[in-house]
Amino acid sequence: MRVSILRTLIGWACVTYRQTPVFLLGDLNARHPYLGYTTTNQVGTDIVDYLRRHTACHIGPHFPTFFNHQTSSPDIALTNRANFLHCSLSSGPLTTSDHVPVILDISTSPILIPSTKTFTFHRTDWDAFKEDDALQMTELPDVSHGTLEKTDDALETWMTTLLRIQFRALRDRAMLRGWTYDDYRQYSQLKVALQDSRRTEAREHWGRRLAGLAASSRDPRKEDYDDDFDDNDLVLDYISTVVQRTYPYDNADPDRLTDSALFQAIFNAALSAGYFPDGFKQAEMRMIPKAGKPLTHPESYRPISLLEVSGKLLERIVTSRLRVHLEAGNHLHPTQYGFRSGRGTVHAIALATETMGIHQAGGFRCNLVLRDVSKAFDRVWHLGLKYKILHLGLPAPVERLLCDFLDDRSARVRVGSHLGPAVSLATGVPQGSVISPMLYSIYTSDCPVSDAGINVLYADDVSQVVFHPGRSSRMLNARTGREIARINAFEREWRIRTNMAKFTVITLATKTPTPLLVDGDDVGFRPRGSTLGLVRLIHGALILPILTYPPVPLHALSKIAISRLQKVQNSALRFALDTRWDDFTTTASLHEAASLPALNVRLHEMAAKKRGTTTTKQHPSVVSPLRGFARPDDTPGDTDGNPPVAFLLCDLPLSSLTP
Repeated sequence: MRVSILRTLIGWACVTYRQTPVFLLGDLNARHPYLGYTTTNQVGTDIVDYLRRHTACHIGPHFPTFFNHQTSSPDIALTNRANFLHCSLSSGPLTTSDHVPVILDISTSPILIPSTKTFTFHRTDWDAFKEDDALQMTELPDVSHGTLEKTDDALETWMTTLLRIQFRALRDRAMLRGWTYDDYRQYSQLKVALQDSRRTEAREHWGRRLAGLAASSRDPRKEDYDDDFDDNDLVLDYISTVVQRTYPYDNADPDRLTDSALFQAIFNAALSAGYFPDGFKQAEMRMIPKAGKPLTHPESYRPISLLEVSGKLLERIVTSRLRVHLEAGNHLHPTQYGFRSGRGTVHAIALATETMGIHQAGGFRCNLVLRDVSKAFDRVWHLGLKYKILHLGLPAPVERLLCDFLDDRSARVRVGSHLGPAVSLATGVPQGSVISPMLYSIYTSDCPVSDAGINVLYADDVSQVVFHPGRSSRMLNARTGREIARINAFEREWRIRTNMAKFTVITLATKTPTPLLVDGDDVGFRPRGSTLGLVRLIHGALILPILTYPPVPLHALSKIAISRLQKVQNSALRFALDTRWDDFTTTASLHEAASLPALNVRLHEMAAKKRGTTTTKQHPSVVSPLRGFARPDDTPGDTDGNPPVAFLLCDLPLSSLTP
């Protein structure tokens, strides 16, 4: 078997250099962590070597294709670099085999993938839920006045009970309707989780009993400091004097809450004790690649923390009340437009542009400084954030809960099917948490207010507009240097770093600006910069609604009519991205840089959505539900149901859009 597979791979290596599309599908028994396995064999090593040398491309399948005592995906689909066709992999009908049939759809047109079904919770019959005895958790212990350890034990019991309810529900549904691949996969995962929970419970049973008899006490928390920064004596001295305010109480007491009827059981105990349960602090971290960055560099990935849903519910309860307190007390930065209701990208851009426009019209000279914080959430200094939390005037249980939220956090990195060991997190707030954006807004709430302009904050972006009433470039640069130095001093004090690769200083209406000095260093000017998703904002708010309304019947326009609209979109993108004709930038590159599809593809998708259709490509035995739609790249009389082929043409001036 192995010899035949190796011969197949050798033959594949010979055909990968063809200039025509080639596909290879089969059960190759390839094992490698890149393919979702924890082990490696020679076939898997050879295939991954092809992929890393870009001589082949792995197109799936990204779902289990083999069910035994465990699920895996031994079936592999590969294609060569010359492939220009659209393809999609889907599972076939049920068979008596333990392998799942894999169907490969190939088309010259884009294939719309059906969206995953979601639950409609607003239609849930909660009265029937309360009457179902199998779904009630009546055996949970009373932790209204319990210790922190009892709260953790109750939380673990609660989560195990939820797993058992899901396990029984899947088994009962399978007895009525039969097994599906998704249900059986979830059933297997729940079975393994319950077995692990049972083994852990048996191993720690006597330890928990002895711990419950002893008086609970928590060791002082230790913080790791970043040696690159100087110690902030103000923060360290204050925290050392009020350190007890950052720890939870020894036990729960509902009398500390103003209205304990709002919360139940564990949440009630956690809130009254000012304690964020340790079971909610364990995160599974997934690395999401950043657009346009090389996948071989670690900094090209964004760590997103997957947290317990029940922990997010507790965070949402705290966040909703914390937001009211911060807004009512004006504790947030006055020009912070991120993570706040009623303030978005549009407002931040409008404030910055109107400030520059008004002052330039009044004879002022302006400089624009664009800065982006590097790894903003990951480098939040815990002691500094606690210092600011304790100065917000919050109730004592809320202060303790927010401070305890930062302590004893851990994360495990998942790559494919491999889950790494737990790593302690000494800094940062988790990306993916409900309360993290609000905590970061608190952390930057005392950012200095400009004396010679305005500082506009949006999440971790800071846009500084500096103006001078005279015509002297030297005076303007002196003001700009002082404002930049003030923000730099604030960042050094609170251990924040600006991403210097994105640091941009733009001078307006000046071709030959004088040098700009900041702390004795020369800071060069740049002719352009980008911030706050301005390209997508301009196109989505000003151009796209005019070009695509109404999607029906615009999707059925002739190829000539669609091409005229596409040329207007091309011109708009060139204007927004500030590209010239002599830059030799293709329209395909413009759309890729702006993450926008071709206009005919967008019209077809909007028309399909308007008709309530989620897919246009089915198995050959199924009739396409879009029969009767005309293709935008054909004549109106053609009723082929396939999606259109994206075509990008040369540009037309924006004036051609007017009737």
